[in-house]
Amino acid sequence: MRINENNSDKNKEIMFSIFDIESNLHRLNGYEDIYFSEDKYSHYTSLFTIINGIILKVQKKDCKDFEKFIHDCIEIFTTITNNNIQKIEIRKIPLQRSISNFTSIILIPYELCNHNPTNEDIERKTLLAAPIYDCEFSGDENGVEVKAMITLPYATVRLDIWEREVSPKIKMSYSNYTLKSHSQNKTFKLTKTENLFWALDTLKDDLSYIGIENFKHEKYLISWDNGKHSLIPNIKFTEQNFDETINNILLGKNKYPVRLIEEDKINIEAVEASSSNLKRIIKSNFEAQILKKVSGINIIQCNNSLSIMSSENKKIAIFNYVLTPLNFYKNEGCCYRLTLSVNLYDIRIIEILKTIGLLNHNLSYLCLIETDFDFHIASGICKGIFKSVEMTVSLIHTVNNLLQNKISVIEEIEDMAPLYKFPTFMSLLILFFRKDFSYSLIQQVLKKANDKNYCDLAIAKEKLSILIQLCK
Repeated sequence: MRINENNSDKNKEIMFSIFDIESNLHRLNGYEDIYFSEDKYSHYTSLFTIINGIILKVQKKDCKDFEKFIHDCIEIFTTITNNNIQKIEIRKIPLQRSISNFTSIILIPYELCNHNPTNEDIERKTLLAAPIYDCEFSGDENGVEVKAMITLPYATVRLDIWEREVSPKIKMSYSNYTLKSHSQNKTFKLTKTENLFWALDTLKDDLSYIGIENFKHEKYLISWDNGKHSLIPNIKFTEQNFDETINNILLGKNKYPVRLIEEDKINIEAVEASSSNLKRIIKSNFEAQILKKVSGINIIQCNNSLSIMSSENKKIAIFNYVLTPLNFYKNEGCCYRLTLSVNLYDIRIIEILKTIGLLNHNLSYLCLIETDFDFHIASGICKGIFKSVEMTVSLIHTVNNLLQNKISVIEEIEDMAPLYKFPTFMSLLILFFRKDFSYSLIQQVLKKANDKNYCDLAIAKEKLSILIQLCK
């Protein structure tokens, strides 16, 4: 019986050449084109065949059931024959029928596996065929990567041990601020499962992070947020089943988004970014997100600044920002501080924001003099900053429109939380600064405030004389 009928004479010639480099080679009973060898010293059992002029070798360490091994190898050879393998290259193909829970085969040029070559010409014609779990290889690895994965003592998977536990392919980058430990560089590198779970067990502060990539090239950012793990992209889990969630990620069982939302994409990209690239990511996305979130407002970008313009094309305010690297991590490019300052061009807006207590260093709403935002990879570089700046831009723009008599005072203030803290007082103050100011408008505002039962009505009446004096 033959596995492959094609080119039988040529295959026979190639097979005879294997006798020169392989000791104890014997033809398998019942098969004309399958040979086996057993090495009592290394405890390896190997089977050989030739398909399309390519030598296929399957080997197993400590083989205890030779008949089963033969049966499994026949299944491997049949699958390869049906896939019409023509080249000596790394390739992953699905098994037609599973072998001992293995679901795929990995084909590897034998010159990547043998560190003591005896006949390089023969080895260049040889593929090692090994059954694998689907998660152990991506199938698009290059020679350097495969060699690192299978070479002892740092191998991530032992292809010669068929009774092994699943060894998922993992790439990882991490930084642990508490332990002062980190990857040599931020690029994802191959690692073992136990290294990942060590990093997870020691992840206990808000500045540390772990970036991982599974065999499907799905990337995740893991961090510690408010006493529990956090995942980007977001996956529902509890702390009790977090390890199970990570295992499912490694096995490729979780449903990964077909298209990442913009913020997740930015944060995952930041994990591997160098210092200069991280600065570029923060700068470009800071500007892009602000422009996106405050659509409808005329904003001009120019050299680390954003200018808010009125409908008459006059400057209302300029947001200036500076990016400074922070030394929270030993490895460069993990954290930046964005210092944001706002220059206001309308004294009336300054007075209004001063009056309601927003023009100070209290960050409960905003700080219009100078605000520092720290961009940590651990907590996501987009977190918090965009919402704060968006609200600041919208507030300044709204106050400007109120002063220009373009929108109704009371109704607009109800939708603007910082102003709505003092709705009556703010409405009166804005009216005093407007060109259409009149005492009849004051009465209209007070009536609306009374009808709506505003909490600051009494205080506003008491300060009415102060407002009149301020206006003068």
